[in-house]
Amino acid sequence: MTEKGKIIKINNNQATVRIDRKFACSSCGVCAFKPSDLYMDITIDNTLNAKNGDTVEVDITSGSIAKMSITAYLLPLVFAVLLLVVGVISAFPEWASISLFFGGLVIGFFLVATIDRLVYRKKENMPKMVNIVTEDYSSKEKEINNE
Repeated sequence: MTEKGKIIKINNNQATVRIDRKFACSSCGVCAFKPSDLYMDITIDNTLNAKNGDTVEVDITSGSIAKMSITAYLLPLVFAVLLLVVGVISAFPEWASISLFFGGLVIGFFLVATIDRLVYRKKENMPKMVNIVTEDYSSKEKEINNE
């Protein structure tokens, strides 16, 4: 998925790009947009030496985003419920089962952080700056969209 955004900040070799919410974002659910968000800021490598205020195209690997979301939401829940079931089946007192539940959440969040660091933060999974959009190109696109 390729999105256009405006660079709002440059820091060393990193650019913060603001991507505006589109109408289709309300039904998609792939990105990190919440229903109340009007935009999303992402920090990416400034591989094209873009300047502050430039409009750029950013390639966001949608499969990676979906996998990250599933991992982040489901893994802690799976461990929490699994340990809760172990506590209930083992006839532990209620407080012990609840403690196991929260322990499962902690284990799950630790695993999510580890997986994020080892797998999802690899260069090939991160959003990439692919093109600096010139004014001529964006004005032609506006004309096409208005037709």
